[in-house]
Amino acid sequence: MKIIERRPGGYLVDCGCAHGGPFVQRRPALAAECPKCGKTGMMAELVTTWVIANDRERIEAAD
Repeated sequence: MKIIERRPGGYLVDCGCAHGGPFVQRRPALAAECPKCGKTGMMAELVTTWVIANDRERIEAAD
């Protein structure tokens, strides 16, 4: 499970399950749950991974 992008209404999250595409996690929560398969991911971990990846892209683009 990973965050694809930040949107005004929440985060676009991709579960990676075979049941369908990404979904929007609209409100702050401890965990995100895929509405198709039920897989969960801790939002703190997902957001941290997403922020680190975006910072890495910005640093590489600046070089």
